[in-house]
Amino acid sequence: MKKLLFGMVSFAMSLHASAAPPLQEELELRATIDLAADASIGANSMYNPRLFDGKTYVTQLNTPGFGRYPAKSQVPEFAFSSAFEHRMIAPFRGANSTNYLIGSSGASAVFSRYDFNGDNRLDVPVPGTAQTVEGFDWVDEDTIIYTNYASGTRKRLSLATVVADPFEVTPDTQWNANGFVETGVSSRIRNVRVGQTFTGFAYYGDAGQNNSPNFYAINLATGAETLLGNAGTLTGSGSFGLWTVTERGGYLYVQTTDNGIQVYNMTGGAGLGTLHTTYTKSGLDALTGYTGQYYGFD
Repeated sequence: MKKLLFGMVSFAMSLHASAAPPLQEELELRATIDLAADASIGANSMYNPRLFDGKTYVTQLNTPGFGRYPAKSQVPEFAFSSAFEHRMIAPFRGANSTNYLIGSSGASAVFSRYDFNGDNRLDVPVPGTAQTVEGFDWVDEDTIIYTNYASGTRKRLSLATVVADPFEVTPDTQWNANGFVETGVSSRIRNVRVGQTFTGFAYYGDAGQNNSPNFYAINLATGAETLLGNAGTLTGSGSFGLWTVTERGGYLYVQTTDNGIQVYNMTGGAGLGTLHTTYTKSGLDALTGYTGQYYGFD
């Protein structure tokens, strides 16, 4: 249960679905990943690490690169420099989960498909006009929900159908003809995460706000949004605030860049219960030896 994987400014945490979250004093550092050294590129911010199928997928901004590591390991299966700055890398689901990877790009209006070893990039346009993508998650084996990174669309969540071969990403119109909804956030959404126990919902928060930023659930069948709560008064500047909201094993993890992680019991897919525990920023810093902002959680 006590499994943590930390990167330079991002960290991944794996929990058994049936286990209660560990208390802060039970957390253990398992590995520190140095993607820049492994990919032979200049060091910069690692971003949005994700755990899939016992593998950790990491990306780096500004000096782009990405890699895949076995869980709890510092030794990559691969680590590359990249022509694009991917904001997230993940394997496909279902029959293609060991055939292809998909990446989102905050700098270019494309999704990229790679072979499972990271070779042979193939790009297709993001649905819509001049859209770019930051975070995404799999709703099912051929559907993703994703955030929009382009200015003017950062409050938006979109659904798309993904075909691996031939590679294609098209709008999913089950919510409406547009394939997206405008959420209630005041600024932007950094990540959207599909529930683990409550798989019919996805979770997200209002990033870039320090004054009690809200976090939400969205019904994946209807696109209906539910306000769950707020993270209280935060600190931080630059890229800051409420970063990741994710449900694991019936608990909701509300992760911030500068103020730790709040862990709540849930009463349902769109029902917030009591505060279970808090992982403080100082406690996480002591565990990792890192004192900057945390740009991701899984």
